[in-house]
Amino acid sequence: MKQIAKCFVIYRQYQWEEKGTFIVDSFDYRKNPNETHIVVSEIDVEFDAPDNFDPRPQIIESLRKQQNEIQADAFMKCQKIDDAIQQLLAIENKA
Repeated sequence: MKQIAKCFVIYRQYQWEEKGTFIVDSFDYRKNPNETHIVVSEIDVEFDAPDNFDPRPQIIESLRKQQNEIQADAFMKCQKIDDAIQQLLAIENKA
């Protein structure tokens, strides 16, 4: 199914760059102006989207990735705490 999205052609140049680049973005930087992203023009982009498009599988995949990262981080923090406890118990048994 044909869809139309409003987009903006942006000239983006960061302070450390010698030369800027043109990009297409969905964010209207005119609402929050800054010195690095300048709106050149507004355009409509026409594209084909599947009639039965379902974003849920990608959302679920992203959430599972976040969940795995949080679990891995929590596991590492718990390991550090366990190591500290074991060191304290070893010192206690030596005394």
